[in-house]
Amino acid sequence: AFYRWKHHDNPFGVSPAWVAVVDDRIVGLRVWLRWRFTDGTRTWDAVRAVDTATHPHFRGRGIFRRLTTSSLEELRDQGIAHVFNTPNEQARAGYRKMGWEEVGTLPVAVRFHSPVAATAALRRHIPAEHWSVVSGVGSPALDVLADDEEVADLLARAPAPGIRTALDVEVLRWRYGFDPLRYRGVRMRDGGGIGLFRLRRSGTALECVVGHLLARDDTARHRLLSRIAKVSGADQVLELTH
Repeated sequence: AFYRWKHHDNPFGVSPAWVAVVDDRIVGLRVWLRWRFTDGTRTWDAVRAVDTATHPHFRGRGIFRRLTTSSLEELRDQGIAHVFNTPNEQARAGYRKMGWEEVGTLPVAVRFHSPVAATAALRRHIPAEHWSVVSGVGSPALDVLADDEEVADLLARAPAPGIRTALDVEVLRWRYGFDPLRYRGVRMRDGGGIGLFRLRRSGTALECVVGHLLARDDTARHRLLSRIAKVSGADQVLELTH
């Protein structure tokens, strides 16, 4: 179900995928997630390097490299403008050898519930869990995204600066509507904004990860973030900043 949601239900298009075969046996896989960007005046198609695997008995033979480079050549001929990724430490070296360039670090802001929570986080060396915890705070994400006009208006009022994902109502509902990810949402009563988030465990701490803040202005945005921090009851709140 996760694969189907991620690679087949994506409103940007079905993910192109390649396999490596040896004697009719699949020994490698390379999948690219379709994406679309805009700078406010134009849009272009891209792909994100997401899923790859090589059979353990066939590693060290260049399968990953060949699948990646050959498939990107085909995608370029199909009009894909660029490829991007957020690789882990293990994968970064392999991509750099293929000529990929590091363009920066994603800026993340952290808000702690208390000084005690901040101290505990600095001492903790346990990575956060991938899957969300079951929570009843706020409302289901799809409920707060139910009004097409409201969501479209918020997207039009406060676009992010520079190059950004080409968002619309359909993309947001796909991104936050997959039930196993358990995304929640809050809405300001005056129509000033919508906040989308999920909760997960990071050791003994409860962590709130903010997905999107759709707000009509900066004041409403700060109010949304404060409300999420309050209703979530999380020890720390993470937000990707611009």
